[in-house]
Amino acid sequence: MLLDIVRRGLYLLLEGYLQGINTKLFYLNILCSVLYYNISRDTKSPCLS
Repeated sequence: MLLDIVRRGLYLLLEGYLQGINTKLFYLNILCSVLYYNISRDTKSPCLS
């Protein structure tokens, strides 16, 4: 019973951590896209798609 609670807590922490990473990558990608768009409108963006 206690082990289940601990396991569930760790899983939620891990899930939150991974979602945080995804959010950071998402915002970095937007920032990169905006900066690169201002530099060059012709060539393809090197940002994450």
